[in-house]
Amino acid sequence: LKAILDSGVSKKEAAIWETELKNLVSTVEYFESRTLIEWFTPIYLDIEMLLHIYTRHTRETFLDKGPYKGKTLFQYKIDDIINLLKCALKVIENEIKEHFLLCEEEKNRKDFRKKFIYNNDSYQLRINGNGRITQFHQLKSNIDYPLHSE
Repeated sequence: LKAILDSGVSKKEAAIWETELKNLVSTVEYFESRTLIEWFTPIYLDIEMLLHIYTRHTRETFLDKGPYKGKTLFQYKIDDIINLLKCALKVIENEIKEHFLLCEEEKNRKDFRKKFIYNNDSYQLRINGNGRITQFHQLKSNIDYPLHSE
């Protein structure tokens, strides 16, 4: 609700989101962190990131006002986004593992950051040094990113 009010919408407009917020609660009510790549540093999606994706990057809850204006949107429902993330991770899994192998001995592991194209759409992915997915969203342009396809 804070994100909605921070966007500059009126309280009346925010009330319109009540149904979507209830849908969000039902979507995440039984959600548990999911390991998407089994590895010595497991790559996982937690509830905080799932909520971020749902509230900032889906049509159901999209706010095109205030600080959120111009954000990119997924054209999918949240379950489909999770499946998309799994598929995209499989395509770049070796790069992710290589990154974590290279910085295995570093005390403060560096984030894995990658812009890539998957099925003709471009995405941004970030995984922190502990394996937590901290960013995943569609980009507006496919220009200058390595091509990865199924």
